[in-house]
Order: sequence, then structure tokens, then C-alpha cells
Amino acid sequence: MKKIFEMILRIILYPFVFIIAIFLVFKDIIKNKGLSKLFENAKVRDNIEIEHRDKNGKLIKKTVVSNSIVTIGKKSMVDLLGDVNTIAAFEFIAIGTSSQGVVAGDTLLIAESNASGFERVDASANKSLITQDTTDDTLQIFWTFTNNSGGTIVIEETGLFNVVTFNTVTLLARALTTTQSIANGDTLKITFKIKIA
Repeated sequence: MKKIFEMILRIILYPFVFIIAIFLVFKDIIKNKGLSKLFENAKVRDNIEIEHRDKNGKLIKKTVVSNSIVTIGKKSMVDLLGDVNTIAAFEFIAIGTSSQGVVAGDTLLIAESNASGFERVDASANKSLITQDTTDDTLQIFWTFTNNSGGTIVIEETGLFNVVTFNTVTLLARALTTTQSIANGDTLKITFKIKIA
């Protein structure tokens, strides 16, 4: 009789308990419709560091802000991952004068600067992989702009592009720099850090 009881447990009860356990583990996934829940923490995180120095190199202001990977930038990243379309590397930094808020649909800076020393630049010589949490998990790219315009320019925005031509797509990320009043001869260092987390 005991053996028969044990057999019934193995055949009926044990699988039932196993199914209940699986359900409890994955109930959040089931509730949220699909396996995408498993991957929700795999995100691209990004920020920029901004350093404003006077013409003698003295630090005036240092700011760290979050930037936004825009919709067209996300598409370009997917293209690069799958080698679907020919996409140039994102290694060109631009700055601008508009404080208009960042939105997902941005494709350019709102008011890109073309003043002397503040033009869009090829920063490829200053790009590298750095480690924050895991080895080489972050792309870092920077450029130091020098105001040679002869007057003060107020910078409010920056963006990372894959082409050097002024006011031309494709934009990966745009951010507001907070107000940076750059006198003639002053420098503004922009450092993008884009991390897979």
C-alpha cells in the first residue's frame, strides 16, 4: 500500500508542485505578456560631462547631465548590431545655443553652432572604451572646444553624430548642457559616456 501511495505522489503530486513553482517564478513575466520582461534591464545608459575653463585653464564650472538616445539613434544602433544598413561610427560632436527640451523625435540640434572654434568636430582621436561596472562596457568620446569668435557665446545643447557636416543627420544622442556662457578664449570640454547596462 505504501509503495502504491508513493507511486501516486510521483505521478500526480510532484509534477503538480513543479508546475506551481514554475508559475510563481514566472508570474511577473506572464502578467507582463511575454519574455521581454526578462530583458528589460538591458539598456543603453548615457551621460555627458561638461567642463568650462577660462583662457588660463582655470575651471569655472563642471556639470554632469543625462543625454537622450533619440529614436533615429536607436534605429542606427540596431542597424550597426545587425549590419543591416551601412552606418558610419558616431564620433562627431556638435554644440548649440538652444535650450529647447530634448524629445525622442529629435534628429538635429535645435540651433547648432558654426562659430569659430565651436563648429562640429571629428572627435575620433579621443574615443576609447572604459570600464565602469564590467570590462569595456562604456564608450567614451570627448572634445575640447575653444571660443575663437571674438565674443561671448552661450551654449545650451550638445549632440553626438555620425557625420561631420554642419546641421546634417544622423544624430545618436542630444542633451542640454545647462547654460554655459563661454567668453572669447574660454574652452568647453564635452565628454560623452555611453554605457551598455
